[in-house]
Amino acid sequence: MCIRDRYDTDLRILSHSFGSLVLLTELSLNFENVPSISDLGIQYLIQSLPEFSKLTSLKLNLNRCINVTHRTIKKIVSALRESSNITEFSLLLQYSGFSDRGIPILSKLIRNLTRLKVLSISLSIKSLHHC
Repeated sequence: MCIRDRYDTDLRILSHSFGSLVLLTELSLNFENVPSISDLGIQYLIQSLPEFSKLTSLKLNLNRCINVTHRTIKKIVSALRESSNITEFSLLLQYSGFSDRGIPILSKLIRNLTRLKVLSISLSIKSLHHC
């Protein structure tokens, strides 16, 4: 098992513990400088979001997670569509695997969060288009 697979498996195990946190209103996940985490690991965590019916604040720090891409943003869009109480959202994706393919997906995410009062996004984008 490679290191990335181990971290993704660890995040899957961690996500199972979230089911008991029914009163949770704020969730802040900081994985900065953990390059072994991938889209799959974040997906395990994100898929449990709809279970948090009282969740109003979500903060994700994925800075320097080089294996996290626009696919993670797609999963966040899907999960938050079902979590209509989110009023504060923060996403940090500096020096990650996020590319310009993710901008339309990120735009869709923002449009779906109609109850937002606070939005914070910090990106560095790898361009996949060459002039």
